[in-house]
Amino acid sequence: MNFLTGSNLSEESRKSVSIIFTVLNEEENIGPLVKALQNIERSGKGWYIHSLIFADGGSTDNTIKSVEASRSFLPELEFMITNQKLKPGTAPATIEAAAVTGDDWTIVMDADLQHPVHRIPSLLDAKASGFDLVIASRNVEGGKISRSISRGAVSRGADILCRLYLKNIKNISDPLSGFFVADTKTISSLPAREGLYKLLLYILASNSGINVKEVPYSFGKRIHGKSKLTASSTHFMRRYMKELSY
Repeated sequence: MNFLTGSNLSEESRKSVSIIFTVLNEEENIGPLVKALQNIERSGKGWYIHSLIFADGGSTDNTIKSVEASRSFLPELEFMITNQKLKPGTAPATIEAAAVTGDDWTIVMDADLQHPVHRIPSLLDAKASGFDLVIASRNVEGGKISRSISRGAVSRGADILCRLYLKNIKNISDPLSGFFVADTKTISSLPAREGLYKLLLYILASNSGINVKEVPYSFGKRIHGKSKLTASSTHFMRRYMKELSY
């Protein structure tokens, strides 16, 4: 594997990368997540992963203890834990976390292993080729998604609504993806407004001329813990409509 010490490029000539995970009661997933990060290339042409940031939304289990215990698996990376200030909403938690890192680029992804860690280098290689925003997409060729019929119906409805509201996303196959990489300042410069969940939509709505690339990934099934989305409830759609209106 090509780790920091094995690269021909100096750290100064490459872009440093933070990975932000918004977490809420993910104690069973943290260990497997960090171990998976051990097994990928953490540096490449033009980039290197420098820090992991866990933006905690108020976990009541042992999530934070699991993060602390996992530091030893990746001693060369900086681990940070931030406490979400504005609630509800994962978007403000991520924006707040991005504001505390000095890294050039930021990857946003879930900590539940549904976003495959092994696709991280592909996103960063695409970003290094000159794109402002690289989205891991379930809908481009090579992508795949496994979900229930009810969850699929909610996601399709949400996709239709966002395309009605945001005209500049017509060429983007997966505008609701939660797995992407962007310049850190693109994220940290957004107003951290409570009640927002779809950070990618927020970025797209705020940057109409942004240069976007999509790379495929397979969205996996959650193994540990419970999804934070209650697909059978109308609460999600009411919340989502309010978010789109903003």
